[in-house]
Amino acid sequence: MTTKRKIQFIDKKQQVRFAITVAFFSLLFPVLFLGLSISPALSALLIGEDAAGIQPMMGEFLIFCIRHWWVALLSLFFIAMTSVLFSHLIFGPMRRFEIVLKHKRKYPDEIVVCNLRQGDYFHDFSKLLEEVLNELQAVDFPVQSTAKENLESADVESADLEPVDLDPADLDPVHSN
Repeated sequence: MTTKRKIQFIDKKQQVRFAITVAFFSLLFPVLFLGLSISPALSALLIGEDAAGIQPMMGEFLIFCIRHWWVALLSLFFIAMTSVLFSHLIFGPMRRFEIVLKHKRKYPDEIVVCNLRQGDYFHDFSKLLEEVLNELQAVDFPVQSTAKENLESADVESADLEPVDLDPADLDPVHSN
């Protein structure tokens, strides 16, 4: 079952956090690479003899990045938007699981179906969740049981059942008194 989502953000807080984390880790490699390559002492230690040839190239690259800052910003925006779109494959199924669980809690006798879109993650988990929730329906437990009902049934079971002689006049509410 493939359906188009009308709302772009399922869980705005989590999706923005996910996008920021992906953008951060995407930028971590180039920043670390540039930091290690530009530092003369570190580049000589890590790269060796080739460090002297890399230094002018790194300087030119930094000048290019400063002049064309908007390209870096556009790249960062692209990474963030791609992260949000990718996060739908994760947060969409999580939202669906939440809906199914709430539905099962509200209507425990109904069979639940946990359909996910074709590209979503967690298809195997979705099938397992569906099986478990629908198997719970087959178990012969009372749906709602209160502590009072349990106590009353325990009292009846544990009571000594001795025959009692009852006078029919005592049971007639009209003739009593």
